[in-house]
Amino acid sequence: MSTDGRPDDQQVETIASAIYLNLRRLQLYVTLKSYGPGFWEIFASTSREIIVTAGNDKASGISLMLTNRFDPPELYIEEINSLRPGMGAQMVGAIMDALQCQPRAFQIRLNDRSPILRDDVTWWQHIISAHPEFTWVRTQF
Repeated sequence: MSTDGRPDDQQVETIASAIYLNLRRLQLYVTLKSYGPGFWEIFASTSREIIVTAGNDKASGISLMLTNRFDPPELYIEEINSLRPGMGAQMVGAIMDALQCQPRAFQIRLNDRSPILRDDVTWWQHIISAHPEFTWVRTQF
């Protein structure tokens, strides 16, 4: 951690690797790509051939970026799709587990496309409420 509290490039790599391993433990096919120091992209899917995209009805998975190049440093969840009950929570849990040692090192940004549930709250709102130790930025479509 730098003197201003920002994660350094090695810490970003360590957290990206931990997310990768946690997602692999869920029996997902996972790709970890570096776009230079301190900038990582992770794709995980139940299918070897399909990268998760909005509206995908063939595979469960998640795609995210992790970087200390923004101010504040950011973990951006680009897309999440779950065809199996509980799989979405498991994938998000894998990410949060990797961030537990520094829950405020990154803000977690996401576009909330999740449906409104019976209690008039989206799935992401439930996740955010259950984990106030993280800094969340939620955009709703």
